[in-house]
Amino acid sequence: MRRLYALGTCVALGASACATQQAGTHPAGLVQRPVGAVDTDADALFEQARAATQDDDTTRAEALYLEVIAMRAEDPLAPLARYNLGLLYERRSAWTDAVTQYAAIVALRPEVPGRRRDTWRDAHYRLAACAAKVGDWSTAGGTLLAVLDEPDLEDVDRLEAMVGAGVALSESGSDEAARLMLGDAVRFVRTRQREGRFEDRGFGAEAAFRLAELANADYAVATLTMPEAQLAPLLEEKCRRLLVAQQHYVEAIAMGDAHTAAAAGFRVGALYETLYEALAALAPPGDLDDEQTSVYRDLVAERLGVLLHKARHVYTRALAVGSQASTAAPWLDRLRLALDRLEALASSLPGQHGQSTAGVLTPAARIAQ
Repeated sequence: MRRLYALGTCVALGASACATQQAGTHPAGLVQRPVGAVDTDADALFEQARAATQDDDTTRAEALYLEVIAMRAEDPLAPLARYNLGLLYERRSAWTDAVTQYAAIVALRPEVPGRRRDTWRDAHYRLAACAAKVGDWSTAGGTLLAVLDEPDLEDVDRLEAMVGAGVALSESGSDEAARLMLGDAVRFVRTRQREGRFEDRGFGAEAAFRLAELANADYAVATLTMPEAQLAPLLEEKCRRLLVAQQHYVEAIAMGDAHTAAAAGFRVGALYETLYEALAALAPPGDLDDEQTSVYRDLVAERLGVLLHKARHVYTRALAVGSQASTAAPWLDRLRLALDRLEALASSLPGQHGQSTAGVLTPAARIAQ
């Protein structure tokens, strides 16, 4: 099962935190010669290389594949040898060497369908995965955007290319282009699911999570400052951004699995916790007397108690659901630490703080409810 880049393990593109050494998703098994191919010295070497790879004699396999490529550089056998050699380099985490092999396949566009065309297309996904491993997001994104020009992609392959391209655009700093691509991916999943059963292999959740991360970054840079007249519109805008990010995280949870729930739940809880921190850091207005300052602090404490309650509730739910996924261990550790931290913060607030009964539908009022 593929794991997702944004969620902290593997991805279609590959990730430094990948639980395996293999990047990407498109055929990780060795490709074979076409059935009925004429046996030659190069064909025999190709089969010996495959056997050596399966026997884990990668040094011999590498030498044999290179010999095949040298003997049959213009022959359909060469891309097959390069593909298998790329897989071998991935097993060694030799990402740059793998990129070289896959790029050589991508450069030779076959004009007719068939095994050679399939290998050519699969090489795009693996090239993007390995390029991402070395931080070459330009190559990763450009390669997957090129795949999207193919008219006969299967739906899940098109979705994988869309999400991978969106991730690459985001990592390269093209946030607006990334939002458009990832948003298209989420809508693509919704449309296909309305049309019938569609197994998106987790890419819909990854697209939604990535959109949430971009919205989270927008939320993080929204600052709160006094005086009160200035604070009110700033708080409304920060709360609006919080709700946008939360909506995307919730969509990721709806599309994903227990692992996704742990990761997205942690992020949603952190949204409320960081808003708590931003409000708690504000000093009372300077024109208040001692009694007014005391009232102000009580009102702020009430609002802070609501935020802590929301954060604690989200963390607790995420921990319960995420515990069902063995892959979510890093997120579960974060959730436990966050809950411990909130317990300490809650004990420092005076009184018991219920939820606001305000009916105003501004972002800040919705969060205070």
